[in-house]
Amino acid sequence: MTYWQGKKLVWNGDSISYGSQLKDIRTAFPLLVAERLGMTVANYAIGGATVAKKPGAYECSFADFKEWEAAMAEGRLDPQASYMVKDNFFAPRPWRLYHCEDGQWVPGGTDNVDVARTPLVDRIEEMDTDADVIGIMIGTNDFYYNWTAFGEMADGYYSRDAEHTIANPTTTFYGAMHTMMRKLLARYPGKDIFLVTPIKRVQQDGVGRGTWDYYYPEEKNDLGLTMNDYRRAIQEIAEYYSVPCIDLYAVSGLNPHIDPSLFGDKDEKVVHPNEEGHERMASIITAFMKAYRC
Repeated sequence: MTYWQGKKLVWNGDSISYGSQLKDIRTAFPLLVAERLGMTVANYAIGGATVAKKPGAYECSFADFKEWEAAMAEGRLDPQASYMVKDNFFAPRPWRLYHCEDGQWVPGGTDNVDVARTPLVDRIEEMDTDADVIGIMIGTNDFYYNWTAFGEMADGYYSRDAEHTIANPTTTFYGAMHTMMRKLLARYPGKDIFLVTPIKRVQQDGVGRGTWDYYYPEEKNDLGLTMNDYRRAIQEIAEYYSVPCIDLYAVSGLNPHIDPSLFGDKDEKVVHPNEEGHERMASIITAFMKAYRC
């Protein structure tokens, strides 16, 4: 029996953690890790998720529809703003954007939600509170869509002196990472929190940019940043908050530029690992957790 036996793993992230392109999402690596360590698991990963909010996408989010209804009833909503609401727990993408038309709040459809990409910084509150360990793998879509500024580490430095505490902007990558970590530490005091870096990817440069190049490790997005820049930022955030960081970018063995056979995509991109790729990620994370608490 290991330290983790019987404990609960709560995971969050994007399509890679969700298990996109797998024949059975029950073979996604977070579920494999939980199975091998004798844990229960709740996987909140959503395809397309970023950590940071797109500027102007919406004012705030409501993970509970009753809270959304209460906010409407109490007149706490700005009719000039939009709000993301989790209004259908049974839908594949349960979040929708609401806006005001003629005094009535109406949903804007799933297309608008796809634009907002249900950023993780606003989804921490929906995660189970009874977690023993929390895993977060995020950042690949922040790099790819690059619609938020990168920011800098100082975006979220904390000081006991309120006058010197910098507000955490959720529309920069660094700021959103800081905000996410503060939320996690407040929601799960004393629990184990792991950050996981993105893996390497190859994908057509055709989402909102109009060109069709490919990303290689040294190539940059429209902000002049490589995936490695986002990976190093995640490592820096983990170090600042003294939480473990599992560097899959460096050690997973998943490199689509060298061996695309470990990926399952069929549409001229090499982003989502197949069953063998998820096995590799699960083995590395399982071994790390066993060594971390034996």
